[in-house]
Amino acid sequence: MGKFPFDLLEEGKKSRRSLVHAPAVSIRQRVCFMAGDALHLPKRLGAFDLLLAANLIDRLPHPKRFLSQVLPSLVNPGGMVLITSPYTWTTEYTPSSHWLGSSSTDSFSALKKILHPSFRIIDRTNLPFLLRETRRKFQYTFADATIWQKL
Repeated sequence: MGKFPFDLLEEGKKSRRSLVHAPAVSIRQRVCFMAGDALHLPKRLGAFDLLLAANLIDRLPHPKRFLSQVLPSLVNPGGMVLITSPYTWTTEYTPSSHWLGSSSTDSFSALKKILHPSFRIIDRTNLPFLLRETRRKFQYTFADATIWQKL
């Protein structure tokens, strides 16, 4: 509890075993790291007052299903969701027929329409972040960061 081992990509197919952990003892007793499929979460997971979906939706095979069916059950009424995404849609992760937006609508507009029945937008900003791809390759980009409150 409070820690999670993972393989950190170094180069090519070479990786090194690493460990992420919650540093303070009081936090470690309340934190449980899990890896899984965002579209098939365990029923016992529960609902939360704050949920972070960072750079997730454009890496799901069915982002609309996650946003309309999975996400609302994960957030308590009055709870908040922070969604960040650069909207870098690729068919490697998401079939183009499931991308948010269309030729006439952007991804944020589609996101807002999908979340509208259950959430209201609180804030929106461009969020810079540095993504480590390998030991020597990093990508500096911006995500559309939105904060939503569950109705």
